[in-house]
Amino acid sequence: MSFQLEYSSDAYDVEVGNGVIEIDSPFNIGLNYSYPSGSNLRAFVIGGREIGFQYSFTLDPKKRRQPGGLDAAPMPILGRDAATFADMQLNDRRALTVARDQLAKVLQDDGIDLEAFRVQAGRATVRIQNNRWDVEAQAIGRTARAMANTLPSNIETFVIIPQVRGVANSTITLQRSDLEELDTDYDGAWRSLARTRIDDAPISDRDGEVPGLYPKFTYGLGPYLTFSFFDPNEPVRYEVGAQFSFTYAPRPGLTFGRPVPPAAGRQYR
Repeated sequence: MSFQLEYSSDAYDVEVGNGVIEIDSPFNIGLNYSYPSGSNLRAFVIGGREIGFQYSFTLDPKKRRQPGGLDAAPMPILGRDAATFADMQLNDRRALTVARDQLAKVLQDDGIDLEAFRVQAGRATVRIQNNRWDVEAQAIGRTARAMANTLPSNIETFVIIPQVRGVANSTITLQRSDLEELDTDYDGAWRSLARTRIDDAPISDRDGEVPGLYPKFTYGLGPYLTFSFFDPNEPVRYEVGAQFSFTYAPRPGLTFGRPVPPAAGRQYR
């Protein structure tokens, strides 16, 4: 807790003359409380008449504001003997299709879209769209577990490529045997990272793309809320209304769309 006392030599003659502010005292007083998390709560009196409250906090983009552990637990790794499918031949297109569809269903239940699936010589490559997890590593870990539980046991290497609107941003390569070994390891998190290869995003290609994925067309009708601050005559204004929005993506990485503002809105003070 801290206390501030300030003397201001500025009488704000112009502002007082224009009726913007009234000054009864040159002293400003403030009371500030700092929380252990780094946030601050402050109350103050300015000019003997204006009363204000302020709450501020800092964010580190590299550090989560809230710890994990409140999410639903990821699925356990069943082991290759309990995998959903038996070994398959790489030229068995029907088996590949069944494996892809089963994997897509499991991922969808976890808030992840499967956008591409390819198998080559004991190596499975997937492209995913994360729609739920705020930390990308969570989506990657859950994708790897889903692959371990649904893909045939003769697939050893998993390659996971997270995408945003069809644009790849990295390539994660890991071994299925490492997942199985470290599933219940107390230090499994950093051991898994140490054994994982992380590369730059690959050159965009559409090999193995899920049929019917593109073109995409989405639309929606929903409410909107906008704010305006610091107008001397109307310090706080907001507007509410409804708006129609749409997007059209003919191929990965190319999206057209915009929200359509309403013809007229109603303003409130």
